[in-house]
Amino acid sequence: MNLRENELVARALSRAIQHGGKDLANVPELLKKVLREESWRVRVIDELDGKMVEFGRFEEFVTTPPLEGMGATIKMIKNLVRDDPEAEKMLDAAVQRPHGGDQSKSDNVTLAPTPTGNSRQKALRRLRKDRPDLLKRVEGGELSPHGAMLVAGFRKPPTPLMLLRRAWEKASEDERLIFFGEIVSVRPPPPGWEGE
Repeated sequence: MNLRENELVARALSRAIQHGGKDLANVPELLKKVLREESWRVRVIDELDGKMVEFGRFEEFVTTPPLEGMGATIKMIKNLVRDDPEAEKMLDAAVQRPHGGDQSKSDNVTLAPTPTGNSRQKALRRLRKDRPDLLKRVEGGELSPHGAMLVAGFRKPPTPLMLLRRAWEKASEDERLIFFGEIVSVRPPPPGWEGE
């Protein structure tokens, strides 16, 4: 693909994100094409005078304001492609930096941000690294990332007590009173409990 064709694809992706609406449905396919062809690396800003801009990292292209970049955030792009496993995987690979910090910085101290907690992205990275067989099942829609993490033994299923605590936090005040009345009528209150 030549520079002109690359620029057309990069512009189409940028335009789809900036203008929203029905164009957002095109984002996953455009993103895959931009990443596959690496058309984000060199942009032709002005065809008449040949002004070009180059990006060393995909994040720079995404966050730089138009006309040079997209004027978006990685989080926004992740949200737009979350229903397309291939686009999600390609995006994650494009933004993942090797451990050891950003080599382009002179201090070499800043480490690349990595997904944390029980995030979907963290699960996909772990499966990609340690259980590609389960990742294929996730990509095929057979398992959720969380379900695959459970099958792999990387996460433990919640205990009944954990489920009760989560449900209690989500319950309304009326639901809590009803539930409390039901359990008090079934068994005596725990030692040390004093009613209001």
